[in-house]
Amino acid sequence: MIAGGFVLLVYGANRLVDGASALAKRFHVSGIIIGLTIVALGTSTPELVINLIAASGHNTEIVLGNVVGSNIMNVLVILGVASLIYPLAVQTNTTWIEIPLSLLAALVVLVMGSDIFLNQASRNIIDHIEDKNRIGVCIDTAHAYSAGYDFVSPEGYEKVWNDFERILGWHYLKGLHINDSKKELGSRVDRHDSIGKGTLGTEVFKRIMQDERLDNIPLILETPDTERWKEEIQMLYGYVGGRD
Repeated sequence: MIAGGFVLLVYGANRLVDGASALAKRFHVSGIIIGLTIVALGTSTPELVINLIAASGHNTEIVLGNVVGSNIMNVLVILGVASLIYPLAVQTNTTWIEIPLSLLAALVVLVMGSDIFLNQASRNIIDHIEDKNRIGVCIDTAHAYSAGYDFVSPEGYEKVWNDFERILGWHYLKGLHINDSKKELGSRVDRHDSIGKGTLGTEVFKRIMQDERLDNIPLILETPDTERWKEEIQMLYGYVGGRD
């Protein structure tokens, strides 16, 4: 199957190059323009299909990795191998402007998709607000967990709040949405679950209810099964009794 796919890939690539070259000659269009449009569309379509399939399966890391990896492969590997086969005659501005811009675009996508950027986003937003007395932050346990913030382990739990204090400041915390999560840590998928039924478990909610730093913070239950709300509220109040 792999060999057959490779043969079809080579055949399709030959047809695409021949057809694009013929169009360039017929309409007296620069080859780089054809490459930027028709050829780029033809080679990018498989990537688009892969990303759509990955996104529909909530595999966001594959989507991001494919975009960044494709840019790096195009510039450093594909362009490099092609130049070994036949010298590439390009204008100076293509070498010194367009190629660095392509690498910069890949870097921007990587940074924007990383926690390094996201950790500072709320801080940057708050910094641009004049009247900060009306600003507050609400943490959703399921959202934070699926975004990659480890509430489950004792070390991860403390790191979340230490980072919050360092980046935003504890005085900005105005509420917590209490939810378990159907999805695992860092899944980037928001799916609430009943307390103790999801991947967060019960220990994190015990820590929250016994954490004196959260004594005056409103806790809002957002779990999906309304018939379990009374039981869950009683469960949460029961955890308070375990405080030292």
